[in-house]
Amino acid sequence: MSPLNPLQVFSECTVLAIGMAEFYWSLQHSFMPLTFDPGSMLLLLLSSIPNSVFMIVVYLRLRHLLPLAIVHWLMDGASVVLPLLQQ
Repeated sequence: MSPLNPLQVFSECTVLAIGMAEFYWSLQHSFMPLTFDPGSMLLLLLSSIPNSVFMIVVYLRLRHLLPLAIVHWLMDGASVVLPLLQQ
């Protein structure tokens, strides 16, 4: 039986592998934009966790990265365009 994802090689547990991946992805998003404000960075970290878990679960069901990459690109594009429209 092949592992569900590359992190499972190290953890041998799907839940632990999902937790490690979602924490790493959420941590990356806590530094964008870089503000050096601990409260803001914590909010960005915590608000990214549900999205990370959702995307990992969808990947485990679909086994295709392209739909997730497209959705992520659209979300990133919206995060750039929407603040510009509010000005």
